[in-house]
Amino acid sequence: MNKDKLIPVGSLVKHHGLKGELKVFLYNENSETLVEGLPIWIENNDNFISYYLENVRGSKNNLIIKFENINSREMSQFLIKSEIYVSRDDFPDLDEGFYLNDIIGFKIKSDDDQEYGFLKDILVLTGNEILVIDCNGKEVLVPNVEEFVKLFDFDEKLIIVSNIEQFFE
Repeated sequence: MNKDKLIPVGSLVKHHGLKGELKVFLYNENSETLVEGLPIWIENNDNFISYYLENVRGSKNNLIIKFENINSREMSQFLIKSEIYVSRDDFPDLDEGFYLNDIIGFKIKSDDDQEYGFLKDILVLTGNEILVIDCNGKEVLVPNVEEFVKLFDFDEKLIIVSNIEQFFE
């Protein structure tokens, strides 16, 4: 599997019970991506190995999963503290909007055509999204609000911003 198509969605925190179940910490607590039958990818020595979800249960803060053919605590031990990935192709379609990971790498320009760099990451902090802009190797944090972010152009892979000079200080 090509790593560029894999999106990190969480990590395996600890065992749950004796039958190979694992507790998951989701990076996006509102994610509904993990469903039974979905292939989950785990990195192992620079390779990615897929495991299929046999069962998913619990709530967003207490999500428990079980992989097919992992049937004991001992069999799941090597998975603890692993980051889990899902192929972007396996994400459910959205009726409207977009997934935040789809805009990572977009160029950042001001509404008067000044180039700032590219979108390196997005932090989600208590309901607020913060754009992490790589501006010549320096990280600049900008809130994703209408006052500063004016347009997402998916055709040009571009984000238009305004009035963000204050964040460079």
